[in-house]
Amino acid sequence: MMVGGTGGGILLLSYNYAPEAVGIAVYNRQMAESLAARGWPVEVLTAHPWYPAWQMQVAPTQEDLAGVRVHRLPLRVPVRPTAVGRILMDVTWLARAAIRLGTWRRRPGVVQVVAPPVFGLVVGAVYAAWWRVPVACHVQDLQVDVASQLGFLPRWLVVLLHAVEAVLLRRMDQVTTITPAMAARLAPRCGQGRPVRLLPNGTDLAALVPPPGPNSLRRAWGIPDGDVVVLYAGSAGAKQGLHVLTEAMALLKDEGRLHLVMAVGGTALDRDGLLQRIADLPRARIIDLVPPADLGSLLAAGDIHVITQRAGAADLVLPSKLGNIMGAGRPVVVTADAASDLARIVVKSGGGLVTPPNDATVLAEALRRLAGAPSLRFDLGAAARVFAARHLDARRVQGRWHDLWRSLIRRGRGGRDQGCAEATSKDRRGCPG
Repeated sequence: MMVGGTGGGILLLSYNYAPEAVGIAVYNRQMAESLAARGWPVEVLTAHPWYPAWQMQVAPTQEDLAGVRVHRLPLRVPVRPTAVGRILMDVTWLARAAIRLGTWRRRPGVVQVVAPPVFGLVVGAVYAAWWRVPVACHVQDLQVDVASQLGFLPRWLVVLLHAVEAVLLRRMDQVTTITPAMAARLAPRCGQGRPVRLLPNGTDLAALVPPPGPNSLRRAWGIPDGDVVVLYAGSAGAKQGLHVLTEAMALLKDEGRLHLVMAVGGTALDRDGLLQRIADLPRARIIDLVPPADLGSLLAAGDIHVITQRAGAADLVLPSKLGNIMGAGRPVVVTADAASDLARIVVKSGGGLVTPPNDATVLAEALRRLAGAPSLRFDLGAAARVFAARHLDARRVQGRWHDLWRSLIRRGRGGRDQGCAEATSKDRRGCPG
């Protein structure tokens, strides 16, 4: 528990946390538990689990998880994740979080906000001002930019939201994010002299080692030894653009040894006929997302992993699944703009192939090439694992969080980072982009 009056602990504000098994929640839990293990008193104010199913699940309103005190608030989850529904969901949780301030008794040393939701910065700033402690914001994806790119918001509203976002970001004592491209977009909004530090999502390499012996999942699926599994594991939302994968697999329908497995959660499968297109494919199956303990086995079951991103979206988010795929030593094919951070990481690592977004023909050719080249798949996977160990090891990333929060507490509310230029340069060298 946090020590009242003396501070020194961390309050993490985010509506994604365990037991959600994909996306931002995984890294929030990794961050909180690793800092608790280092002796930090850590508390989390979050929502009841809702992602990626877009349906609120029942969970204890308060519990201790691995040394972290977790407090959950109810969330209004829309039936369909439209722009208006998403805004209302964010507002309801943020309003409840703000109200909760009146009953919070433990003063932290640092308030850490994770965005999205971008307007969580409002609550973070209010909490920090109330307690007169530093507030930091970690941006996992550019929520407003993504909504704009996908055509969910009118231009005038995007301009307004960016202006409000800039005001909020300049109230933060430190802003961090996960890729250089995202940092470059955020920098003008943060203001001169307030650099955006890079803290990539860490990968728990030890957790990705599968059990010895034959893969139990492949056997359960009835896939013969020697056949090739193309695996997509993660969220199914509008920004993923999964239609290009089903179209590519349709072009490969006569490749009798090639199977598609999709371990997904989300709502996009119910839209645009995607479920039917998957059902029409030979040797294709949809499975539920697996619990974290089985992630190593799932990733090992795939001979080729695929990450799809719609055009223009790859620099606004970095799929969390990339680090896990690389940490598991598996080759990946990504659909992304060549200049995006997603593409640059794959090319720099030597761990996979990059194809243009929305081009099913080129994606199909890349999958055909890897399916027929087991030695190439092995080499790409080995390179990916080495890169993950050097740049994405969760222990190193957690150490950087530890150093950042110590610095924030030392500087205090409104304190300026005296080593900003040097620190930003160091962080950039440590970032996979």
